[in-house]
Amino acid sequence: MKTEFFSESTEKYAGILLSLITGAVWFLICSFDKSLCIYHDEVTYAEAARDIYNGISPMLQHLRPSYFSKVFYSYLIAPGFAFSDPTLWQTFLNAVFSGLTVLFTWLCSRLLIESWKLRIAGVFLTALLPVYSYAVYATPDCLFFCETALSMLVFTAMCRCILDGARMSTAVLLAVLLGMVNFISYFTKEVAAAFIISEAAALIAAPLIAGGKRKEFFQALAVFLLMFFLLCLYLKFVLIPQNVGNSYQNQVYPLRIFLERAEPGRLAYKFFFMVTGA
Repeated sequence: MKTEFFSESTEKYAGILLSLITGAVWFLICSFDKSLCIYHDEVTYAEAARDIYNGISPMLQHLRPSYFSKVFYSYLIAPGFAFSDPTLWQTFLNAVFSGLTVLFTWLCSRLLIESWKLRIAGVFLTALLPVYSYAVYATPDCLFFCETALSMLVFTAMCRCILDGARMSTAVLLAVLLGMVNFISYFTKEVAAAFIISEAAALIAAPLIAGGKRKEFFQALAVFLLMFFLLCLYLKFVLIPQNVGNSYQNQVYPLRIFLERAEPGRLAYKFFFMVTGA
């Protein structure tokens, strides 16, 4: 499809510019004294970050093993405790993640949508999403949005490589990267399990939709899951103590109560945590 140079150039600059504006705007909006806005989750992440900065294991609370193991965000905001106001670093990171979310979404749209006008409309709507207001909190929500957008970008690029007949080694490298990105997402928030399962299901169904390439898609699926579960094992047996569980394990009920309450969501969580062990 032939596109005018001016329109294509405008679209490229617009995607990058909107990502920068998004980050800058939310940094300015959220840079204020938040002493009256703190809630429990912020305290949990901030305490873990402070312990990391002071050289204490974030897996311990009051010298006892903690069930809070999703501390990737805490590692990122820990350097903020070198400043008099740690929240400024946290707000800056959240604003950067918000801008990167717009950027990754725009790059993903370039792989899926031919019309530059639709791509501009899509990235503009993405930049206006109210979810970036989470930049005000010391929680990993903005980071998770960014990781999700990056996961979709890598997933789309991998599928395009397979469908376009590119070298399989490129698709395998992207599958490795996809496993790493999803592991980091899972190390940030447990809800990333939903994306991991969805992407695996999509790769299983892809040969039926594409009308072929079964071997290539299944190879990518195997590499993706292998990388993810290897990193989960590394997390379980190397990065965190073996007696530290998952953040949601305290919310899991016995099987009898599961069946009585018929809560498939909790059953899915329990099954996924049993498989990953992290």
